[in-house]
Amino acid sequence: MKKKILITVDWFAPAFKAGGPISSIVNMVNHLHNDFDFYILTGAKDYGSDEDFENVVLNEWINWNGKAKVYYLSTRIKSRRKIFEILRQDNYDYYYVQGVFSIYFSIYPLIWWKQFSVGQAIVAPRGMLHKSALSVKPLKKKLFMAMTKFMGWFDDVYFHATDNIEAEQIRRNFMKLAKIKTASMLPRVYEYNSIKPLIKKTQQLNIVCVSRISKEKNVFFLLDVLEQITFPIRVSFVGPFEDKRYFEKFIYRLSALPDNIYTKFYGNVEPGEVDAILQKNHILVSPSLGENYGHSIAEALYLGLPCIIGKNTPWNELEENMAGFNSELEVTEYLQCIENFYNMDGENFANFQNQAIAYIQKRNDIEKTKKEYISIFSV
Repeated sequence: MKKKILITVDWFAPAFKAGGPISSIVNMVNHLHNDFDFYILTGAKDYGSDEDFENVVLNEWINWNGKAKVYYLSTRIKSRRKIFEILRQDNYDYYYVQGVFSIYFSIYPLIWWKQFSVGQAIVAPRGMLHKSALSVKPLKKKLFMAMTKFMGWFDDVYFHATDNIEAEQIRRNFMKLAKIKTASMLPRVYEYNSIKPLIKKTQQLNIVCVSRISKEKNVFFLLDVLEQITFPIRVSFVGPFEDKRYFEKFIYRLSALPDNIYTKFYGNVEPGEVDAILQKNHILVSPSLGENYGHSIAEALYLGLPCIIGKNTPWNELEENMAGFNSELEVTEYLQCIENFYNMDGENFANFQNQAIAYIQKRNDIEKTKKEYISIFSV
């Protein structure tokens, strides 16, 4: 009999605006649904939205693509009492809590679990303990972390770290002797015959940045770089924004770029549309201060886009593998990486495209990672 796993998470498909946290669960279910019975308790609206989904059945368990059962909890009745009521309806082998700061989908499930001691709780911080994430509303998060330690909400849980760096972040923020299991993120399921990398000519370059327009994603640094470029390129931005004032400043700076920089802002688009946009570009750039995984980076590499990214992500040694560049977040160095791709001829660039796919396939050993998840759900 397959083990039953209850996942609690703020957003789940058809939500998409929260990006990585949603992709993480979708990918896990797509890869492991034959090994486990998944149940997902989640909110009923997308990230940043004020309205619940209109075309989704709410407040009851429904089938999701034949791979999981999902309970979309409407905002109107979302409460501690309702979540406890749902959790009492069945017993699960594992309670997989995604995130650490959600009252409804992290703290309440853990409080219930501690009261009734059913199954095993596993917490996946999903990059929320990275210093760039903690720098947003730092006082509020520091007080929250102090309260969690005082109340013991995370005592006796296992933590799921995606790599050794996140494991150290967990120990630093919770306890040195925290129980941790490590497994990398699972990627999207791709059909490789649908991948058609864009052909490139010498002195031509289409750049795409898939990112939230926010301070921690460091998009203004990329604008600093673009201001210094003297040759013609096309730059596309894909992603949502949260802070209206920050976004308005971003749009102003985008409009003030030199005439040789052709820009397009797509805003937030659904995951299926992102693939189409990626394949209209030669390279992906990500100026983020740090990524726990970086789904947009991994997806670009799978589609044959070399990347220019920083060094605070799992995707290192790009240059050695001819899959892109790991650049310091310094304008001159970043500019040089872009110029190298701009001047590259089609034959050399096609080699980079092929090596980008080879690199991500090698780094994402799917069968090995699936075994790591099976190990997590055996503690």
